[in-house]
Amino acid sequence: MRVGLRRLPAFAPGLVVLLVVLHLQAGRAFGFAEDVCQSYLDGGAQSAVNADAFNCNDLQGLDGEGGVLSGMVTYARTIAGSFYARSSLHFESAWIIARLYGMADADALKVAAYSQATDLGTFTPYDSSGAAMEAATTDDIDGVTRLNLDTYGFWLHYVPWYKRAARSGKVKSRLFYRKTPGRPSPFARAERPLNHIRDWALGRRDSLCSFGMTGAGSRCYSGVGPGSATLSLSAPLFGPVRTDEEQVTLGDQIVSPADGAWAAAQAGSLEALGIYLHAMIDRLSHHFCSDKSPIVEDRGSSPRYRLYYDQACGQLLHVTLHYREAGHWPVPPRSKRALRYMSFEIPVWMDETNYPAEAQAGRRKIAVALRKISKALSINDADARIAGLKAVAEHYGLGWIGSDHAGTFQVIGKYQNLVGVRS
Repeated sequence: MRVGLRRLPAFAPGLVVLLVVLHLQAGRAFGFAEDVCQSYLDGGAQSAVNADAFNCNDLQGLDGEGGVLSGMVTYARTIAGSFYARSSLHFESAWIIARLYGMADADALKVAAYSQATDLGTFTPYDSSGAAMEAATTDDIDGVTRLNLDTYGFWLHYVPWYKRAARSGKVKSRLFYRKTPGRPSPFARAERPLNHIRDWALGRRDSLCSFGMTGAGSRCYSGVGPGSATLSLSAPLFGPVRTDEEQVTLGDQIVSPADGAWAAAQAGSLEALGIYLHAMIDRLSHHFCSDKSPIVEDRGSSPRYRLYYDQACGQLLHVTLHYREAGHWPVPPRSKRALRYMSFEIPVWMDETNYPAEAQAGRRKIAVALRKISKALSINDADARIAGLKAVAEHYGLGWIGSDHAGTFQVIGKYQNLVGVRS
């Protein structure tokens, strides 16, 4: 993957900026990407945000003064931290679903914050008054972000499936959730990389391995020498054409660059759950890429694997497929499946980790709540979208992010009507 950059910056001069900005403009293609933006009131301090939210898409300014390139540079600044940007599906929706299952407010916030940080590296949420919730700031998990080529963190966003032998006739795998008695995962065995992240999030294993590949005893490969393995990797990062192959030495996945033991220490944690939920629903969002992108095993004197991402993974090719995932009616099936799968997996985590849940909503109430969340996500105006999600939370007595007491956040009646709730 010889792209001339080992770690993609968010802003740089010259030709590099053009490549990076093109990549970031297509960053609408990074799964359920940032759809809600708010400007900071105090510039670099970032201690408070403007109450008015707007669609991050507006920053691209494709029809505005300055043309396409100007708009793409402006959008790139959201990644650089010039705006409070987040995905209403990765963040607010995850918080609501966790709260519906009886997770404490602070714990649900941690899950949602780490789900969002999986895209951005670190994330600080802001409360209803616009003040930064510094205590809820995540650790630095830049090792699993979508732009990190040093650690290959992008594989947690473009999660491949696993094809055991090259001679297998299987060329495509879709992600379906099917709970079967006696099976350790609701996902097919072919979803080995995703199942690997899941096992780590549930605390079934301590280590998180690069690309989800393990050796003897399900341990991560050791790097070089005996017990090592390599992966031949090719990925179309900047367009529909595959790049040259790169030989990747498999081993432990670096999550936090500042702490090599972070992944082992966080196995089975709220933080791990947030990362896993992000990877799982990005597997759904990028299905047109991941469905056709298997890791294939080539057995020899030492294990070798190859992963040739499909040409559909090229950023400039599939950007338009993500535009409707939030802010448009109706939201696509993959958005609805993402909500359902989160609602399936959060209680599984709570059961396996013996989480002391508060009163939980029943199955029927959860199904109704997910439909209301879907309606809220489909609202085009960003302020109204967030107000719709707040209306859902208030309807179920959950309060809101940064609120001290359930049921105290007041929502304008028209937003209640939009998502189908009543006072």
